[in-house]
Amino acid sequence: MQPTDYNALSEKFMKALYALHQSFFRQTATPIPANHFLVLLLLRNEGPSNITRMGQRLGMSKQQLSPIIDKLVKNGYISKRLLPEDRRCSVISLADGGNAILGQNCEELRLRFHDRLDKLSPQEIEQFAVSIEIFTTSINKMFIKKNMMLEASE
Repeated sequence: MQPTDYNALSEKFMKALYALHQSFFRQTATPIPANHFLVLLLLRNEGPSNITRMGQRLGMSKQQLSPIIDKLVKNGYISKRLLPEDRRCSVISLADGGNAILGQNCEELRLRFHDRLDKLSPQEIEQFAVSIEIFTTSINKMFIKKNMMLEASE
Protein backbone atom coordinates (compact mmCIF):
# COMPACT_ATOMS: atom_id res chain seq x y z
CA MET A 1 0.00 0.00 0.00
CA GLN A 2 1.32 3.41 -0.97
CA PRO A 3 1.53 6.26 1.62
CA THR A 4 -1.28 8.10 -0.19
CA ASP A 5 -3.43 4.98 0.34
CA TYR A 6 -2.52 5.20 4.04
CA ASN A 7 -4.30 8.56 4.11
CA ALA A 8 -7.45 7.01 2.66
CA LEU A 9 -7.22 4.10 5.10
CA SER A 10 -6.75 6.40 8.10
CA GLU A 11 -9.73 8.45 6.93
CA LYS A 12 -11.86 5.28 6.78
CA PHE A 13 -10.63 4.35 10.24
CA MET A 14 -11.62 7.77 11.62
CA LYS A 15 -15.06 7.50 9.99
CA ALA A 16 -15.54 4.07 11.57
CA LEU A 17 -14.62 5.40 15.01
CA TYR A 18 -16.94 8.35 14.58
CA ALA A 19 -19.81 6.11 13.44
CA LEU A 20 -19.25 3.79 16.40
CA HIS A 21 -19.23 6.72 18.79
CA GLN A 22 -22.26 8.47 17.30
CA SER A 23 -24.42 5.42 16.70
CA PHE A 24 -23.49 3.32 19.68
CA PHE A 25 -21.66 4.82 22.64
CA ARG A 26 -23.26 8.24 22.50
CA GLN A 27 -26.70 6.62 22.51
CA THR A 28 -25.94 4.65 25.70
CA ALA A 29 -25.89 6.74 28.86
CA THR A 30 -23.29 6.08 31.53
CA PRO A 31 -24.74 5.59 35.00
CA ILE A 32 -22.34 8.15 36.48
CA PRO A 33 -20.67 11.27 35.03
CA ALA A 34 -18.44 10.48 32.05
CA ASN A 35 -15.17 11.57 33.71
CA HIS A 36 -15.99 9.34 36.72
CA PHE A 37 -16.74 6.47 34.36
CA LEU A 38 -13.39 6.97 32.61
CA VAL A 39 -11.60 6.55 35.95
CA LEU A 40 -13.38 3.23 36.48
CA LEU A 41 -12.53 2.07 32.96
CA LEU A 42 -8.88 3.01 33.44
CA LEU A 43 -8.66 1.05 36.68
CA ARG A 44 -10.36 -1.97 35.12
CA ASN A 45 -8.11 -1.94 32.08
CA GLU A 46 -4.80 -1.05 33.72
CA GLY A 47 -5.21 -2.16 37.32
CA PRO A 48 -4.43 -0.25 40.52
CA SER A 49 -2.71 3.07 40.05
CA ASN A 50 -1.77 6.30 41.74
CA ILE A 51 -3.33 9.67 41.06
CA THR A 52 -0.31 10.99 39.14
CA ARG A 53 -0.30 8.12 36.66
CA MET A 54 -4.08 8.23 36.32
CA GLY A 55 -3.93 11.95 35.60
CA GLN A 56 -1.32 11.36 32.89
CA ARG A 57 -3.38 8.58 31.31
CA LEU A 58 -6.62 10.58 31.37
CA GLY A 59 -5.13 13.97 30.52
CA MET A 60 -6.35 15.43 33.79
CA SER A 61 -4.56 17.35 36.52
CA LYS A 62 -4.39 16.16 40.13
CA GLN A 63 -6.68 19.06 41.02
CA GLN A 64 -9.31 17.82 38.55
CA LEU A 65 -8.93 14.18 39.50
CA SER A 66 -8.88 14.46 43.31
CA PRO A 67 -12.58 15.37 43.79
CA ILE A 68 -13.57 12.64 41.33
CA ILE A 69 -11.53 10.09 43.26
CA ASP A 70 -13.08 11.27 46.54
CA LYS A 71 -16.64 10.90 45.18
CA LEU A 72 -15.92 7.46 43.73
CA VAL A 73 -14.45 6.32 47.07
CA LYS A 74 -17.46 7.75 48.96
CA ASN A 75 -19.85 5.85 46.67
CA GLY A 76 -17.93 2.57 47.02
CA TYR A 77 -16.81 2.39 43.40
CA ILE A 78 -13.09 2.53 44.13
CA SER A 79 -10.81 2.13 47.13
CA LYS A 80 -7.87 4.27 48.13
CA ARG A 81 -5.13 3.14 50.48
CA LEU A 82 -1.92 4.75 51.61
CA LEU A 83 1.33 2.94 50.92
CA PRO A 84 2.93 1.95 54.23
CA GLU A 85 6.41 2.78 52.91
CA ASP A 86 5.37 6.25 51.71
CA ARG A 87 2.21 7.63 53.31
CA ARG A 88 2.20 10.53 50.82
CA CYS A 89 1.32 8.10 48.03
CA SER A 90 -2.04 6.35 47.62
CA VAL A 91 -2.93 3.33 45.54
CA ILE A 92 -6.34 3.53 43.92
CA SER A 93 -8.16 0.32 43.01
CA LEU A 94 -11.47 -0.69 41.56
CA ALA A 95 -13.94 -1.82 44.25
CA ASP A 96 -16.95 -4.13 43.97
CA GLY A 97 -19.27 -1.17 43.35
CA GLY A 98 -17.13 -0.02 40.41
CA ASN A 99 -17.07 -3.52 38.96
CA ALA A 100 -20.84 -3.65 39.25
CA ILE A 101 -21.29 -0.31 37.42
CA LEU A 102 -18.94 -1.42 34.63
CA GLY A 103 -20.66 -4.80 34.36
CA GLN A 104 -24.08 -3.15 34.15
CA ASN A 105 -22.89 -0.75 31.44
CA CYS A 106 -21.21 -3.55 29.50
CA GLU A 107 -24.44 -5.54 29.58
CA GLU A 108 -26.43 -2.53 28.34
CA LEU A 109 -23.97 -2.09 25.44
CA ARG A 110 -24.14 -5.80 24.63
CA LEU A 111 -27.96 -5.71 24.59
CA ARG A 112 -27.97 -2.57 22.44
CA PHE A 113 -25.63 -4.30 19.98
CA HIS A 114 -27.72 -7.48 20.00
CA ASP A 115 -30.92 -5.53 19.35
CA ARG A 116 -29.37 -3.94 16.25
CA LEU A 117 -28.19 -7.19 14.67
CA ASP A 118 -31.66 -7.83 13.25
CA LYS A 119 -30.94 -5.05 10.75
CA LEU A 120 -28.38 -7.35 9.08
CA SER A 121 -28.87 -10.48 7.02
CA PRO A 122 -27.30 -13.76 8.26
CA GLN A 123 -24.58 -13.36 5.62
CA GLU A 124 -23.88 -9.77 6.73
CA ILE A 125 -23.69 -10.90 10.36
CA GLU A 126 -21.15 -13.54 9.41
CA GLN A 127 -19.08 -11.02 7.41
CA PHE A 128 -19.33 -8.55 10.28
CA ALA A 129 -18.05 -11.16 12.76
CA VAL A 130 -15.05 -11.88 10.54
CA SER A 131 -14.44 -8.13 10.10
CA ILE A 132 -14.47 -7.58 13.86
CA GLU A 133 -11.91 -10.37 14.31
CA ILE A 134 -9.66 -8.88 11.63
CA PHE A 135 -10.08 -5.36 13.03
CA THR A 136 -9.30 -6.43 16.61
CA THR A 137 -6.28 -8.50 15.58
CA SER A 138 -4.97 -5.63 13.47
CA ILE A 139 -5.42 -3.03 16.22
CA ASN A 140 -3.68 -5.31 18.73
CA LYS A 141 -0.84 -5.90 16.32
CA MET A 142 -0.49 -2.17 15.61
CA PHE A 143 -0.79 -0.81 19.14
CA ILE A 144 -0.70 -3.31 22.00
CA LYS A 145 2.95 -4.27 21.68
CA LYS A 146 3.93 -0.60 21.33
CA ASN A 147 1.92 0.30 24.46
CA MET A 148 3.54 -2.52 26.41
CA MET A 149 7.00 -1.30 25.40
CA LEU A 150 6.11 2.26 26.46
CA GLU A 151 4.87 1.07 29.86
CA ALA A 152 7.97 -1.05 30.40
CA SER A 153 10.19 1.97 29.81
CA GLU A 154 8.28 4.19 32.29
